[in-house]
Amino acid sequence: MYTVDDYISTIRKNLEKQNDQVTANLQALFKRTFADEIDLLDFMAFIEPTRFECGISVFSMDRYANEVLSCSASAAHFYGSQEVLKDTEYFHLPDSRRDEFDQFYMENEEVIMPLELKVLTDWFQDNWERADGRSLSLPSYFGLHDGYSSYDLKQERWIDDEQKWR
Repeated sequence: MYTVDDYISTIRKNLEKQNDQVTANLQALFKRTFADEIDLLDFMAFIEPTRFECGISVFSMDRYANEVLSCSASAAHFYGSQEVLKDTEYFHLPDSRRDEFDQFYMENEEVIMPLELKVLTDWFQDNWERADGRSLSLPSYFGLHDGYSSYDLKQERWIDDEQKWR
């Protein structure tokens, strides 16, 4: 039998197994020189719910919501995108328990979905801080791919996606 607390706790524990790698990847990114054309960093989580996998990439963006793909900067400058977390399983579900889990999830979806997002966001924020993300001069945001809001990592609050382009 599944419980919301156990499910969320399992996600948290599985994400925490990736702390060292994610923090190291962020530290390496933050040591690079950012191209002048970059106005903000957009960290995007790509969730594959049927396989319970999550990957995170960072995109260099200008104020017009365009990814900065090339610029006059040298190769030492960061621009474009980079993987921060390769696709990683955050929950393991044996095929034999799929129906039971699906029933549990449907019955608790309104409670579970915001908790899943909170666990993922808090976990990423912790790694970003461990990597000294606050030292960046660029605004930095975290969100779900195809989402409508972003978490401002410096202000520690959710904003409508349109706000980051102002």
